[in-house]
Amino acid sequence: MSRRLLLLVVGGAAVLLVPWTIYLAGVLPDHHRIGEWRLAWVGFDIALVCCFAVAVRLGLRRRRAAVPMMAATAAMLRATRGSTWCSTGRATTGGRVC
Repeated sequence: MSRRLLLLVVGGAAVLLVPWTIYLAGVLPDHHRIGEWRLAWVGFDIALVCCFAVAVRLGLRRRRAAVPMMAATAAMLRATRGSTWCSTGRATTGGRVC
């Protein structure tokens, strides 16, 4: 994959993640067994947006630090696989979906 295409994909993901985070802030309940459920997910998504943005900035400047930043972003994305969908389903249906 070319550098330019990769940076375009990562930048696009950062942009698309913003409305998703706003949606979660409105839909997720304030409290769950862990306490501040909304704050936990929205805060995580804000950190993810920052990782995407920093990775793009470093990539545009051709810095080697872009590689570990993209690896960290990928690890965060892997950690969320399925969890957000389950949380959103619980919030909208009021029950356990996953």
